[in-house]
Amino acid sequence: MREVCDRHGALFVLDEIMCGIGRTGKLHAWQWENLSSPPDIQVNGKGLAGGYAPIGAVLVSAKVIDMLSAGSGEFINVYSYQLHPVGCRATLEVLKVIKEDALDSF
Repeated sequence: MREVCDRHGALFVLDEIMCGIGRTGKLHAWQWENLSSPPDIQVNGKGLAGGYAPIGAVLVSAKVIDMLSAGSGEFINVYSYQLHPVGCRATLEVLKVIKEDALDSF
């Protein structure tokens, strides 16, 4: 899919809400594929906070950052239930464990 998206100038988007953050044996499920580069947009959730609190995240590539910078320069995403402190703190702790235990290299 990466090659097809690149060929047609489309963004390569992956949903890793259920399969990301180590659930497949790699930090990101797409790492099992022989991709020429990571996805342009990736959504994560659930595993980010270790199941302790609801959380979601959108990861974007430098390509998307450049596109946003050339436009409005902003990425606006607003919901009534966002920035929950427990979810944010749980996510920070999960990411800390991943880094400290070198789980991002599995």
